[in-house]
Amino acid sequence: MSEKDPALRSLEHEVTRLARRLRRVATERARLLDPAVQPTGWSILVTLYRQGAQRQSELCDELRLDKGAVSRQITALAELGLVERTPDPDDRRASTVTLSDDATLRIKRIESDARRWYDGHFDDWSAEEIERVAEDLARYNEVFEHEV
Repeated sequence: MSEKDPALRSLEHEVTRLARRLRRVATERARLLDPAVQPTGWSILVTLYRQGAQRQSELCDELRLDKGAVSRQITALAELGLVERTPDPDDRRASTVTLSDDATLRIKRIESDARRWYDGHFDDWSAEEIERVAEDLARYNEVFEHEV
């Protein structure tokens, strides 16, 4: 048993709690956007919102999802008018997925509400404390960035 074992168990426990919370948040924000949107669809929409138009294959890589899951979600999102597919000018077999204007506006509203929620929950934290947590999470995420 390593001297790090208790700390690693604690880290694993807290990361698991965080993952559950993030799943609940994604589910809730998906419902706020549209009751028919699945959490995976929300992840696709937020990725497009933050990073811009992408090919489906890029979304698969970014979100580490299989092609079938992404394709089904994009089809559902397109039927809801939240994304648009356009032929990729460099490869006519591929398409680029873009957020609709309506989806962009709705996501902006949801993200703005989320910022106010965070601000209210962290009003007794200093900016430095918040930044330290963000830096620690970034460092943690970097460890696993290239994992399959």
